[in-house]
Amino acid sequence: MHIIGIGNTGCSLAKELSKYPQYQITEIDQGINVELQRTPEKYEENCPSFKKLFSSIKQDVWIILSASGMISGLSLRVLEQLKGKSLNVLCVLSDPSLLSSMGRLQQNLVRGVMQEYARSGLLEQLILVDNVKVEELLGEVAIDEYWTKLNEIITYAFHSLMCFRHTKPILEVKEEKPDIARISTIGLYDEQKNKKLFYDLKYIKCERYHYSFSKEDIKKNGKILPSIKRDLLSEDEIARTFAIYESEISDKYAYVESSTHIIAENV
Repeated sequence: MHIIGIGNTGCSLAKELSKYPQYQITEIDQGINVELQRTPEKYEENCPSFKKLFSSIKQDVWIILSASGMISGLSLRVLEQLKGKSLNVLCVLSDPSLLSSMGRLQQNLVRGVMQEYARSGLLEQLILVDNVKVEELLGEVAIDEYWTKLNEIITYAFHSLMCFRHTKPILEVKEEKPDIARISTIGLYDEQKNKKLFYDLKYIKCERYHYSFSKEDIKKNGKILPSIKRDLLSEDEIARTFAIYESEISDKYAYVESSTHIIAENV
């Protein structure tokens, strides 16, 4: 899998993922291979050619960016230069209270445009992540470790999801996700049955839960399957499926992927 980080946030998350051997990393940022511009529009107008940089990309591509960054203005041009690849985007939303008025406008614009791209089929998947929601999982953390810890939570959840997708479960209930349900978020489901999504996704149509248990638990704990089935039973209209994997240890969280095909209004 190839990861392309755009801007400071995108490159920071890409670097965090580079510690895993499954990813190849490419960075696009001002000072590396993009000249500083004053507005998002200028980044789009003056986007350089990355033909040589992208020449070795043959596999699925995940683009990671912050919606509020001015450099996100060149994201469409980057997507155009990757035409023919399987394109996916992890789009990070910043706390609006920490943004300038221009940053808030850009964030709303990029969030809306990325949802349109996903809905139209230009993207295979769009994962939205809201730093405000992720921050709720941090607890108390020193200021100088804030961004590091935030990025660690996002990348570990993302990496776990990617690993599950490429690992055969020992048991699963599977239902094909509607092809148009390409707008998603990820989250954690804890032992107390609390679901903590990384984005307040509206109009959820389907969810996939990934559980991992130790070999010992799988062999001796007869309550695992009945408990999961009981937890996921609901009278709402969300289609829920799950998969169970064997791991070295039992994870205290299940990882959730929630999806929809409906574009929500910006907030």
